[in-house]
Amino acid sequence: MHEFARFFIFCLVVLPIGFSLFTYILFWYEISWSPYLDTLHRMSGGRTRQWIASGLFSSAISVLLVVTTYPFGYLRRLQVSEPDFSSSLPPVILVHGLYHNPGAWILFRRRLKASGFKNVYALRYSSWTRTFPDILEDLERMVLEVNRLFPDKPAILIGHSLGGLLGHACLQRLRDKGGIATLVTLGTPHHGSKLAGLGLGRLAQSLAYHGPLTDEISSRPPVLSVPLFAFYSPVDNMVLPFDALLPAGKHWIEEITAPISHVAMLYHAGTASRVIARISNSL
Repeated sequence: MHEFARFFIFCLVVLPIGFSLFTYILFWYEISWSPYLDTLHRMSGGRTRQWIASGLFSSAISVLLVVTTYPFGYLRRLQVSEPDFSSSLPPVILVHGLYHNPGAWILFRRRLKASGFKNVYALRYSSWTRTFPDILEDLERMVLEVNRLFPDKPAILIGHSLGGLLGHACLQRLRDKGGIATLVTLGTPHHGSKLAGLGLGRLAQSLAYHGPLTDEISSRPPVLSVPLFAFYSPVDNMVLPFDALLPAGKHWIEEITAPISHVAMLYHAGTASRVIARISNSL
């Protein structure tokens, strides 16, 4: 019983706080040597430390939520919706990030459904055994399957972190098939991240800052026929440096969120509301 109690405390207290402190120390080290420190000072109205503290707090809470919701990601009902053909709104496909699963979308999915998006699907993949091209093929198949169910309603793709890169690459591959209506990325490392070097597995390593994968995706011709929205936090603790969050090209519509952590974008009500407003207005 004592061993279980220690493990429980570790998962609920030590892991969230320790992870958050470690990543925000790296964040502070990165920006302290770059011009972004002055930019953040201006953006925050001189409240740089308060914004970082806000990110740190949101990180600890969101990591706790990831730990507690992860087991629910294996439930089929979080991955596949029973088709509701009476809904006038298009289907939504959610793509989680590295080391996550569909359980990360529990709150976001609920907010989508409350806004009328009844047909919500979530891709699930392993971050340990799959490569980027493998997962991209799975996503492409899911998009085409959803298109067959709703032939008159191209899907909306929403990807968090690595999921945004997958969504962007999928859109590029399906550009001539018209199966995607809108792409939204949340905290996506459009140019990789320096923290990828600390990641475990080939998939994590492929996200190196200005590595071959992200440079290839960024250099492809843009898909101008589809609205592209990039949401990112001014204090993202996982995508370093800050400019790695910025998508290439003026065809993207960029939105800076409240000062929250990388993972907190999945759970933050304000961010979800702004995403839903954007996709609703783009229809």
